[in-house]
Amino acid sequence: MASNDSTMPQGQPAKVDDSSSSPAPQSNQPAETANTGVSDCNKKIVFKHFQKQVALEHRKILRLHGLRTEAASEDITDLVDLVKARPLFECVRNPALVFEPFYFFFYGSLQDPEVLVSVCELSDPNPTLKHGTIKDWRAMMWGPYPALVPQEDSEVKGMYWKCEKPIHVDYLRRYESSAYRMEFCTITTDDGEVIENGRVFVAQDLDDLVEGTFDLKAFMRRN
Repeated sequence: MASNDSTMPQGQPAKVDDSSSSPAPQSNQPAETANTGVSDCNKKIVFKHFQKQVALEHRKILRLHGLRTEAASEDITDLVDLVKARPLFECVRNPALVFEPFYFFFYGSLQDPEVLVSVCELSDPNPTLKHGTIKDWRAMMWGPYPALVPQEDSEVKGMYWKCEKPIHVDYLRRYESSAYRMEFCTITTDDGEVIENGRVFVAQDLDDLVEGTFDLKAFMRRN
């Protein structure tokens, strides 16, 4: 007996309306925004770290020249530029910079008191020079002059002297010329005392150095 209800032909699956059960398409916009926020945050962190490292390096440059400052990190770059461009005795006129005396270690002609007095224009004809050593450096020769290069477990003997004024740093830098640069060093006195954060002039360029030893007495006889 035929039914009044309409039937689907056999072999044809019935279509099911699943619009109510299918999830609605979702936008990727919130995820992209979140990722962008994380990326911007990382960039800020990296940039702040970079700024901190630059500020630390700049403070080290100032300390190397005997200068202390309480200036904010954002002002340090201007102070370093000032030190690079002007003599120290002028730089300390800036109220943000304070000169702190330190010890120089000498291993060449400046071991001679007369040379030191002449170079630094000292009023005292008998500056206090004392024997000491520094480690992890060794002396080579640049023409008639000695120059230090880094070398672990090596030792250099010389004299140390307390630098009291920024203008004396200026005179010594001029005397040593651009062939030398200042570095930190640890000085050990003949009495066994250790002086941290001393300064010494070392070779700027290693290409022209040769093996050899420096004889102060012979040098002074020739000069």
